[in-house]
Amino acid sequence: MLPGGRQQQHRDYRQASLRWRNPQLEAGAGTYGDSNARVDWGELTGSVVLMDGHAFAANQVNDALVLVKTGWPGVGVRYENQRVGTTDSNGYLLVPRINAWYPARYEIDALDLPANLTVATTEQRLAVRRQSGYLLNFPVQPLHAASIILHDSRGQPLPVSTQIIRPGRPTGYVGWDGLVWMETLSTNNPFEAITPDGERCHGRFVLPAGTSPTLTPYGPLTCSPGALP
Repeated sequence: MLPGGRQQQHRDYRQASLRWRNPQLEAGAGTYGDSNARVDWGELTGSVVLMDGHAFAANQVNDALVLVKTGWPGVGVRYENQRVGTTDSNGYLLVPRINAWYPARYEIDALDLPANLTVATTEQRLAVRRQSGYLLNFPVQPLHAASIILHDSRGQPLPVSTQIIRPGRPTGYVGWDGLVWMETLSTNNPFEAITPDGERCHGRFVLPAGTSPTLTPYGPLTCSPGALP
């Protein structure tokens, strides 16, 4: 006791705390007390989602979630025109905070894919019921394609705008110097060409094993007179 009956008060009381948050979790730590009694504390909060054989961490999950799958890392993903991230090393991105029952738009950026890969669609709309999740797949596939130089029977490049008709494939068009870009190639690729003057010729391109898009064109390949047999 001090003179006058006053009690001595400790003046070394200290208090500190730190919080850290990212899209996957929120962490906190701190301490408080004086030299006679000190309390240290820490906490970790977040959510874990198990889907498609993988585990994903999320800071917060709303009433529904979507797991975007491309199978390829580093692909940008947009939700309702807002970029929400890129796919991880396994080709996934969890979108944990979405509104249930609303048919939202999900997009991927195909420009993030290598030149030898393609995707059938880059945009999908989806409504997810409340308290559920959905695996939204954007299947990425190898692009079997090649640049080919086409010549007529006289050894001259086919004219610009010549149509290239392939069974079951979109129509292609010849550019300068007889160059045409063909996609979705199989091992054996018959084609028919129709020039702007209406002349027809046909040919066949055999895709070499392991072909991927390249700046080096194949050919020249001769287009024989007449329609495709």
